[in-house]
Amino acid sequence: MRTSKKLIMCVTLIVLAMCLLCFSASAFAESGSLGDNVTYTYNSGTGEIVISGEGEMWDWKDHSSDYIAPFYDSGIKSVVIEEGVTSIGNDIFYGCGNIISVKIPDSVTRIGIRAFADCEKLTSVKIPDSVTKIGGSAFNGCQRLTSITIPDSVTSIDDYTFKGCQRLTNITIPDSVTSIGNNAFQDCISLTGITIPNSVTNMGIYVFSYCTGLKSITIPDGITEIGGGAFETCVSLESITIPDSVTTIGSYAFWNCDSLTSITIPDRVTYIGYQAFNNCDSLASVTIGNSVTSIDALAFYDCTSLTGITIPNSVTSIGDRAFYGCTSLTGITIPDSVTNIGYSVFKNCTSLTSVTIPNNVTSIGEEAFAYCESLSSVTIPDSVTNIDNWAFWGCSSLADVYYGGTEEEWNSISIGRGDSYLNNATIHFAAHIHSYASSVTPATCTDNGYTTYTCECGDAYSEVIPATGHNYGDDGVCQNCADYNADYDSQNKIDNCSHLCHKSGFMGFIWKIINLFNKLFKTNHVCVCGAEHY
Repeated sequence: MRTSKKLIMCVTLIVLAMCLLCFSASAFAESGSLGDNVTYTYNSGTGEIVISGEGEMWDWKDHSSDYIAPFYDSGIKSVVIEEGVTSIGNDIFYGCGNIISVKIPDSVTRIGIRAFADCEKLTSVKIPDSVTKIGGSAFNGCQRLTSITIPDSVTSIDDYTFKGCQRLTNITIPDSVTSIGNNAFQDCISLTGITIPNSVTNMGIYVFSYCTGLKSITIPDGITEIGGGAFETCVSLESITIPDSVTTIGSYAFWNCDSLTSITIPDRVTYIGYQAFNNCDSLASVTIGNSVTSIDALAFYDCTSLTGITIPNSVTSIGDRAFYGCTSLTGITIPDSVTNIGYSVFKNCTSLTSVTIPNNVTSIGEEAFAYCESLSSVTIPDSVTNIDNWAFWGCSSLADVYYGGTEEEWNSISIGRGDSYLNNATIHFAAHIHSYASSVTPATCTDNGYTTYTCECGDAYSEVIPATGHNYGDDGVCQNCADYNADYDSQNKIDNCSHLCHKSGFMGFIWKIINLFNKLFKTNHVCVCGAEHY
C-alpha cells in the first residue's frame, strides 16, 4: 500500500514538472509590447517572432520586476526585427536556447546587455553598420555561433561579449575598436587566430583565457598592460609578440600556456605579475627586458623546460617560489641589485649545478634551494647574516661552499634547521687579499734604490731601482751628485777643440804631413786643449 502511494506521488511530481516546463516554454502572449512604440507577434507554429515599430526596445530588467527575461527558455526559433526599431534591449532574448537565426535591420544602433546570451543554437549573426554599441555578455554562451561580423561603427567590445562561443573559429575586429573588455572572448575554444588592430589601446583581464585552440597572436603597439589572466590556459598558444609599449604583465597572464616555447619581455616592462608564466612547461627561453624591477611570486613556477635565464640588474625583488620546479634550469644569473632570496625561490630545480648569491643579499629564505639535488657548489657573500630553515635541504650533491668572509664571520651566520647538507660541505673561506702601501728609497748614481710594498697584515716585498749612473756636464761635474771627473773634462775639451790637429778633410791631411815630420824628429806637439801628438 505504501509502495503504491509512493509510486503515485512520484508520477504526480513528474507530470507537474513537465507541465511547468511546457508552461515556461510558452508562457508569453503571442503578441504584445517590447517598447513604448515597439510590438511583437509570435507564430508558435513556425517559432518565428517579428518585432516592429519605431524607437527603442525596453531594457527588460529596467522595465519589469520579473527576474526572468520575457522569452526565457521559449520555443522561439527565428527573430525578425523590422526597420524602424533602433535598439535590442537588455536581456530581451536571454536564455532563448532554441533561436537559430536573427535578422537585425540597419535602423538598430545598440544591442543591449545579455541580449542574446545563452542562445545556444544561434549559428551566425550579421550586425549592420548602424550598430555602435554591443553590450556586455550580448552573445555570452552562444555555443554554436561560428561566425559574426563586427561593423566599423563599433568602438568597444564590452565585458563577456563573446564568452563561451565555443564554435567561433575566427573573428575580425575592425580598426574602429579601441578597447576589448574583461573576459570578452573567454572560452572560445575553437578560435585559432585573431587580428587585433593597432587602434586597440586597452584589453581587459581574462580577455582570451581558455581559448584552447588559439595558436598565435600579435598584441598591438598601443597596449601598455597585458591584463591578469589575459591568455590563461591558451594551451595551443605557440608564439606571441609583446610590443615595446607594454609596461606590465599581469597576474596569471600566460598561466598554463603549455605550448609556448619562448617569450621576449620588452625593455619597458617593469613588472612580471603573480603566476604570470606558471606551468608553461614548454617554455625553454625567456628574455627579460632591462627595466623589470619585480618578478612576482610563482612567476615561472613549474616551467620545466626552462634551461637558463638572465635576470637583469634592474630587478630588485624576486617573489617566493618564482622559479620553483624549473627542473631543466642548469644555471641562473642573479644580479647584485637583488637583496633577498625568498621562500622556495629555486626549490626543486633539480638540474641546477651551481649558484652565486649576489653581494647585497643578507638573507637566504626558507627552502630557497631545497631539493636542488644536482647543486654541487654555491658561492655565498659575506653580506649574508641569515640562512633560513631547510634552505639547502635535499641538496645531496652539495660539496663546496665558497664563502666571501672569514671562518669567524661564517660561524656568526644564523643557520636554521634542516641544513645538514650545507653544514657537511667543504667551506672555502676567502683568502686574505693583500692591500699594499708603497715607500721608495731613491737610487743614487752609484747605489741601487728600492720600492718597498707593505700590507697591513705585515707581508712585504721590495723591488730594485737600478743606480742611475753619473751624468757629467761639459765641465766634468756630475749633475746628480757633483762628482768631478777630470778625464771626462779633458776629453770634453779635446772633443770640442778647433785646432788644426783635430781637423778632418784637406786641413786634416796637411796636419798629418806636419805630424809625420814631428814623428821623424821625435818632437811632441801639445795642443791648446791638452792633447799630445807625435
